[in-house]
Amino acid sequence: MSFHSELSVTAIDDFKLRTLSLIDAQPVSFFLDSNNSEQSQPRNYSTFDWVTGLGTLQKIEVPLNNLFDLQKFLDREKKFTFITLAYDLKHEIENIEDTLPSYTKWPKVLVYQPQFIISCKNNLINISSQGNAIETEAQIFNQIKHYQLPLFHPLPKIRFEPNETKINYLDKISTIKKHIQAGDVYEINYCTAFNAIADINPLSAFLKINQFSPMPFAAYVKFKDQFVLCASPERFLKKEKSTILTQPIKGTKPRILAGSDTHQVNELAHSLKDQTENVMIVDLCRNDLSRIAKKKSVSVPKLFEIQSFKQVHQMVSTIEAKVDEKICFTDVLRATFPMGSMTGAPKVSAMQLAAKYETQQRNIYSGSIGYITPEGDFDLNVVIRSLVGNKKNNYLSYAAGGAITAASSPIEEYEECLLKAKILDQIF
Repeated sequence: MSFHSELSVTAIDDFKLRTLSLIDAQPVSFFLDSNNSEQSQPRNYSTFDWVTGLGTLQKIEVPLNNLFDLQKFLDREKKFTFITLAYDLKHEIENIEDTLPSYTKWPKVLVYQPQFIISCKNNLINISSQGNAIETEAQIFNQIKHYQLPLFHPLPKIRFEPNETKINYLDKISTIKKHIQAGDVYEINYCTAFNAIADINPLSAFLKINQFSPMPFAAYVKFKDQFVLCASPERFLKKEKSTILTQPIKGTKPRILAGSDTHQVNELAHSLKDQTENVMIVDLCRNDLSRIAKKKSVSVPKLFEIQSFKQVHQMVSTIEAKVDEKICFTDVLRATFPMGSMTGAPKVSAMQLAAKYETQQRNIYSGSIGYITPEGDFDLNVVIRSLVGNKKNNYLSYAAGGAITAASSPIEEYEECLLKAKILDQIF
């Protein structure tokens, strides 16, 4: 029996917490949260206030060098699908290998098809089934409504150590600037990581992170012993029928006391450095989309838009294109992945230099988390501002990156990385 039902809930925050508690008991958990982005973003910015899955139809790891098998799976199983894409897929798309150490080892591709899709929009709960279901929508609704609230586990005080010293970081940025001056690249996103060994409860940590820094592309993903706690402000790709868009972020300013916050917005909006970084990635994204777009359909409806969140202001641009509605998902990936905001320009050269100078593999960081609908539409985030962990060895990693251009100041880039990692000091 399949069904789709829409139900009204008064205590929506309570229902959301109970839903999280229920799905956390599963071996595979996906919870995508827009954190009421409609309040600060244009209408219909997010399809769901939040969406998750209950039960399992399919779960699969698609191995490296096998996007072909991923597409075969999606063509065969035309159902609502949650997905993660690790940055390491670049090996298959652009044949860029690296020998950097890997500590978290997130799967290259993780696909999860739940028995039930549970979502919220405007305080209305939607419950639908995929395949044959014994339970009714009312039974699922009542199961969640009466499920226990998540138990909060106190988080330990954790000291995250950078994976490179300040001196090494500054030397690396100076060396990368020499590559830029030599014309090897125009811009490169260089990433560093902060690591720790500690035993934490992933859901308790996610709830605290999501409260401290609510973002429109937050995600809680758990697979076996591994987890990703994502507080991302950035969309990678959204496809709705024949329209596809990407929204790269380049440019960050911290929020400060209300009396001076307007100054921060104005300073970011008129920052030549941030505009230069942003427009380079806009041009790269226009080029990527043009590979799959209908002729003369690529446009930039919003350039250098300032979006404000609880902790930071961001400079965001929007690039749109028209595509064939039946375009293959992996064809889109081959044209656009990894995202320009986390690579640089030219993209391949930037990725090659990142592999040369960074100190550990990015894994899921700089990758993507999202969903694909049975019709082939999808919405994918950029995995940044994310804590990645492994319960088997209690390894935790939080990465931060910045766009390096000819105008970059090594010490300012270092301080920006510390700003992005500051969330760790607030949570732990």
